[in-house]
Amino acid sequence: MKKIDLHVHTVCTISDPAFEFSLDTLKCYVETTRLDCIAITNHNVFRRQQFTKIVDSIDCTVLPGIEVDLEGGISLLSPPNSLDKFENSCTLVEKDIPDSNTSITYERFTEIFGDLNEYILIPHIEKSPSLNRNTLRKLEGYIDCGEVQSVKKFLYAINQKSTYAPVLFSDFRAKKGTITFPPRFTYVDIGDVDFVTLKQLLRDRDRLSLSEDEGNKFFQVLDNGLQISTGLNVILGQRSSGKSYTLDKIVENANEDKIKYIKQFELLEKSDSDDESRFQSKVKDSKKSYIDEYLKEFKAVVDDVVDIDLDYSSKTVDSYLTSLKKFAFNKDRHDSFSATKMFSEVQFKTQNLKPLEDLLAATRLLIENQTYRSTIDKNVNISGLKSLFIDLAKEYQHQYKINAQKIFVNSIIKDTKAHLNVRSATDPVSEVDLYSVAIDKMKVDKFSMITEYLKHEKSETVDTLQGFSVVAKKAAFKGASGLREVNRNIGSFMSVYENYEKPYKFLRSLISNDSVSESDYYKFFCNISYEVQNALGDKVSGGERSEYRLLQSIDDAHKYDMLLIDEPESSFDNVFLLGKVNQLIKDLSKHMPVIIVTHNSTVGASIKPDYLLFTQKQVVDGKSKFSVFTGRPNDKELTDLDNNKHPNYEVLINCLEAGEVPYKGRGESYDALKN
Repeated sequence: MKKIDLHVHTVCTISDPAFEFSLDTLKCYVETTRLDCIAITNHNVFRRQQFTKIVDSIDCTVLPGIEVDLEGGISLLSPPNSLDKFENSCTLVEKDIPDSNTSITYERFTEIFGDLNEYILIPHIEKSPSLNRNTLRKLEGYIDCGEVQSVKKFLYAINQKSTYAPVLFSDFRAKKGTITFPPRFTYVDIGDVDFVTLKQLLRDRDRLSLSEDEGNKFFQVLDNGLQISTGLNVILGQRSSGKSYTLDKIVENANEDKIKYIKQFELLEKSDSDDESRFQSKVKDSKKSYIDEYLKEFKAVVDDVVDIDLDYSSKTVDSYLTSLKKFAFNKDRHDSFSATKMFSEVQFKTQNLKPLEDLLAATRLLIENQTYRSTIDKNVNISGLKSLFIDLAKEYQHQYKINAQKIFVNSIIKDTKAHLNVRSATDPVSEVDLYSVAIDKMKVDKFSMITEYLKHEKSETVDTLQGFSVVAKKAAFKGASGLREVNRNIGSFMSVYENYEKPYKFLRSLISNDSVSESDYYKFFCNISYEVQNALGDKVSGGERSEYRLLQSIDDAHKYDMLLIDEPESSFDNVFLLGKVNQLIKDLSKHMPVIIVTHNSTVGASIKPDYLLFTQKQVVDGKSKFSVFTGRPNDKELTDLDNNKHPNYEVLINCLEAGEVPYKGRGESYDALKN
């Protein structure tokens, strides 16, 4: 097995955070982490002179490479014996990509590098910026493996036979003064590292692993060589022995990995009133998407009436009626200008093409959608959809042309009427679209009806978690303070709330309030609050709030790449930990690394971890030295990095049970009570 890292940066480019390259740092990195092969892959550049110096200075295989912005990220490694050709190609890349916002196309990429079979191609597949799907599809057949960003994503990809074989690399920048190195590598089952053999083996997921001896069951977590399980790990140790220190070092070394770190006492409530307020706020924040989804249709209603001004419409109708009566009253006095038909001509009404545009977009979506292609094809003939799209497009063009003609004629009517009005002594009839006025009035009436219905009290369970339920409660606002809270406590709403029982007038008041964003108007018509309830349907108590927060934090860890928990027993009882927390943690550990620090047998032993870590502090010559012993739960002895041994029985009995004597004593007491 050879340990490789094919993603190392040695040049600070416009795509990098600022750093000063150090050859000594790179040498230290390779020696400390015991690497067998690295690749120099700088952003869109290759510096041959620097590369040659690195090859001469470092005791491992060094491959030439470049990381190209190809509508996403991709690393290209060249055979070491083709440096002249590779250098010329990289010069073209550097010229074509002058800044961090520019990328090249697949066609230009192949034009620059020629036959892609000559290289090792490693695109980002589960790492930002991921390669564009269309580009990835074009490169199919040339790709040797895909770079991922974390252990969790590596494990996912290694088990998905449909994806490329995954590799995990450091993305390390050899910065001057760096002493901590990212522990992200891949092991390849290969003898001597040569370019051709490496290219072949990178395609074989069975030849790739996270550890040398244990395959993908373990991975290196610290740069000192410490390995842990890709599943569930428990850290044990006496007070001040380095448990939290070890967690902090793991977080520090993780670098770009997304880590969920639940610290000791973090979820324990402070004062009851403050905690209740913060708790409600966090629950509401976590359910923002529910509010948006629930009020989505109502938002469309508000958006439809927000520009309707009934007062203005009423004035235009009054003006129309007044001018019409006056025009009729003065009919006998009309001159040659006012007597013409054009003088009182009404403009053409154009057709709203939005529904037709939506229909075209929906049809196009059915034609182009790939995710549900088989379901669509099963029920709808693709040729029929294409024919429908063509007919709709023709109809759209026809209606668009008619609208354009109406607009042109309307401009002639408007100009002609203006000239006649100037020459005539008779006032013209004011124009008004009575149909639009009537429609607007009906929209406002319907809006008011919907708003009143929206204020009716209603409850709905929107989430459940280990016996807890989150209940959304909908009701009318009780005062101006509730409106101000919706607006993030900005602005005054006393005068606005006075119109709350009159929906349309209330909307006009919101529009007049400069502190309210137009996109938020729909949120002020009904109050949606949340209540977390226990299994009995009662509102949670202070202690239950903390339990829910822990469960929610653990459940939320699905979004992360690793979960760390520091002594959960400090805040919770054993029944809760055993009955609810342990199973959640076990389920998570099947998909990502989980590390728990504990002194509690309910967590440490009953959870049945995959791997144990025992921290120990010794004072040598007045200085603290931390050691970490590791092993499986059923191992007789745990071993540290210097191959020192420590009896596992002593670790478990002392850390989880406070020693053998009290452990046996408790057992005898329990037996006496039982019998």
